[in-house]
Amino acid sequence: MKKFLRIFILLLLFAGVLLTLSCGGKKSDDHKTRISFMFWGSYQDFNLWKFVKAQYETRYPDRTVKLIYVPNSYQDKLSLSLVAKSAADVFLVDDDYFKITAATGHLENLEPYIAEIRDSLHLEDYFPHSLEAFQFDKKQYGMPWDGFTTLLFFNKSTFKEAHQPFPTENWSWQDIIRVGKAFTKDLDGDGYNDTFGFSVSSTMLDIAPIIWSYGGRLFSPDLMHCEIDSPQAIRAMQLVHDIIYKYKIAPRSGQLDDKIMQNYIKLLTGRVAAIVSGGFLIQQLRMVEEGMPWDISYYPSGPVGKFTRASFDGIAMYRLSKHKREAWDFIRLILGPVVQKEIAREGRALPVRKSHAYLWYDRPDTPQDEKIAIRSMELYGRTIPGFAYQSVVYSRTRNLFNQIILPDANIPQIAKQITEIVNNTLAEMRQNLRVWK
Repeated sequence: MKKFLRIFILLLLFAGVLLTLSCGGKKSDDHKTRISFMFWGSYQDFNLWKFVKAQYETRYPDRTVKLIYVPNSYQDKLSLSLVAKSAADVFLVDDDYFKITAATGHLENLEPYIAEIRDSLHLEDYFPHSLEAFQFDKKQYGMPWDGFTTLLFFNKSTFKEAHQPFPTENWSWQDIIRVGKAFTKDLDGDGYNDTFGFSVSSTMLDIAPIIWSYGGRLFSPDLMHCEIDSPQAIRAMQLVHDIIYKYKIAPRSGQLDDKIMQNYIKLLTGRVAAIVSGGFLIQQLRMVEEGMPWDISYYPSGPVGKFTRASFDGIAMYRLSKHKREAWDFIRLILGPVVQKEIAREGRALPVRKSHAYLWYDRPDTPQDEKIAIRSMELYGRTIPGFAYQSVVYSRTRNLFNQIILPDANIPQIAKQITEIVNNTLAEMRQNLRVWK
């Protein structure tokens, strides 16, 4: 009996030790500093941020990161969390929405943090316009961490079959029109073309680089006035319309089967020979095993030169964060070589530093020459001027821009209407001094 009693007591003691150890481990976890990070993207992006989380927690064992993944309606959910004062410590910011987020006072001024480590950040190595995209009141309220430009994607098989030369850096819109005619064909004799040389879009973002290449601007340099009704901008928008209806090298809306309306599907199936799209499409195309071989080239030139739209993803710190030093360390890690190399390996966008892009994004094991994407950003990239009501301008003018590709579009009249709406919106913005400041 005594023997069993001793065994029972020993078991109780052993269980107590285990419980103590267990509680001790739990207590240790509770004492870790936790920061939260909110982001958008695809499942590939989710994998990237899991990699970043692991790197951060390895580097700082006394800290942990809560990932908040928002695959849809990101900006709406970010805005709600900011208004509710429950935002993540760190979150991604889109360059199109950055100014309004900064102007309403939700972001931490990063200038003091940058000043401490300015030399190690190598800001002089960042791509042109990337830092400016996340500045407000001439201060850095966000940091760019990757970016892309709009490129020309083309179907190599289609070009070879038509005995046409591949696009080069010096191609202009006239080259697109000339070569595009060789691909526009009625294959089944029903009176309707089945394949095309090109595919166009008429959103403000898509038309902007054409307007620049014709010598026009979207806005005046001081952002006081819209200039889409200038002769240069009207000529650029007329080109988009003429590519469809005058030169007939691009399909009208709905002319191709709805099942293949996505541009990259048109490209891979040979229904169009070339398209323009953001560099993020490179990663998407590489995941498609079926389809014809493709390649990339530079955005076409206009009468006054070559320009392409550059866009950057940014990262910012919540002004009310209780863990600002830890949040800044998280941002620093993303801007450092370990994560930037992973960004390059993923291939969705360019690392934010030129040297990192040439070192890691340019891959010898792929058929495409990634240096084209890098040089496009470095030499020809231009960002859409950022201002607080940018998203409002887009939403209020979207339908008018869509009218550019209608058969009976009156381009000068459309340009006049767009300009009036944008000028009214800019005036409305200036009345709100807090936002305009």
